[in-house]
Amino acid sequence: MWRRHESGPSCEYAGICEELFQSAPCFKQSDLPVLTKLALEFAVFNRWFASIPGPTICNRAFAHYGTSFGRVDMDPFDVIEPIKSIYTRLIKATPKHTAKIYYYDTASSTMEVVNLLQNQPELFGTYDRFKKDCDKGILPEYSFVEPKWPTISTLTMTCRRESS
Repeated sequence: MWRRHESGPSCEYAGICEELFQSAPCFKQSDLPVLTKLALEFAVFNRWFASIPGPTICNRAFAHYGTSFGRVDMDPFDVIEPIKSIYTRLIKATPKHTAKIYYYDTASSTMEVVNLLQNQPELFGTYDRFKKDCDKGILPEYSFVEPKWPTISTLTMTCRRESS
């Protein structure tokens, strides 16, 4: 991924962007009707973005805390500093706001990123809960929906099937 310049030790993030843009076309809008509707009505982005051109964990920390805590690696870490997550800030605000992370897989991978769950199980809900909350019209003011994370082989097969 990273390439060294001949003239020195600096690196560039060349060539990876083209590959990242290929992840989105793996799914047709009709395959993801709820997420498609949300994206059309409440779009945040429609391209693959990262806070830093690096691994998942620090980018997730940035998404949920507004900082990567200076980390650029994949090692799990605890948040020791007194930095509150976006969710903590919302639910502790005056007036109080609602927030939730909905996850599709058996456990939210966001829970693994940092110690976000500290005595805050109310911040997490399953994808089935998300659908029920949508049906009832009771989505939190700030909802973060994690996608289902397929294995690389499943994703590759899906992409190949769609491009055929």
